[in-house]
Amino acid sequence: MKFTYSLCLLFLVFFASAQNNLTIDQKVYDVKPLVDGELSLYSEKTTGDHLYIMSYNNKHVLLERDNYRQQIESLLDRSLDIKNLSYRTRAFVIFTEKFNHRIDEKIDKLSLGLSVYGGVSNEFLFTNPNNEKYGIIGAELELYNRKMFRRHSLFFQFNQTINTSDYDFNLSQLTLNYRFRFIDTKYFYAAANVEFFSLNYVSFENSYYNQDEELVVEDQEATALDTPISFGASLNFNVSKVTTIFLSYNDFVALGVNDNGETPLDFSFGLRFAL
Repeated sequence: MKFTYSLCLLFLVFFASAQNNLTIDQKVYDVKPLVDGELSLYSEKTTGDHLYIMSYNNKHVLLERDNYRQQIESLLDRSLDIKNLSYRTRAFVIFTEKFNHRIDEKIDKLSLGLSVYGGVSNEFLFTNPNNEKYGIIGAELELYNRKMFRRHSLFFQFNQTINTSDYDFNLSQLTLNYRFRFIDTKYFYAAANVEFFSLNYVSFENSYYNQDEELVVEDQEATALDTPISFGASLNFNVSKVTTIFLSYNDFVALGVNDNGETPLDFSFGLRFAL
């Protein structure tokens, strides 16, 4: 029985010890937790050098005295105002606790992004007899939560054609879309977009010859709700914390509606602002 108790005690000691070990660059550190949270802070217990380790998203970094501010920004993948952060236990504890408190407050917070853009399109999902090109202007409202759904967002777009061709065609369009960031870095991200629903108002000139072989020109208009299930992609460059430049290729394939048989041409260029 004593042997069993001793074995259990050794197991518990070993388990507790293992729980306080962190491996960084193939080196094992015996650490003491100082702050436990989304961002965790540890001190190294076996040396007298006052070493500190931070952990975030299952990544660990040993903070070096001459480079710790850059290491923290790299670990958190964001720019921070930490030029006055000193290499001391109390300073690191206060910073870590404030960061976790700010993150916790934003877990359920929905963030907004506003975009404005212009472009060109041949509107291949609509009747376009001569495959004319139209100018496009538009605006986008994006809803996202970078904490809970870092790579995912929903957005509404409003698009308006600028009638610059011989074929009199006007389209006002409101769409609901989904965006997935399949490449996501600090300065750049690439995203795939899916358009689920579109509410379209279309007006155009319809010309034909009647039974007397007379040319008849009629103004027609229509409003329709479609489910195009169309796909696009974009390249996005973060020029500041709140501003992004993007180039998009939109609606290059649609599964839910019939197109007019032309090769899709729909590009837009614009600015996105975090609100």
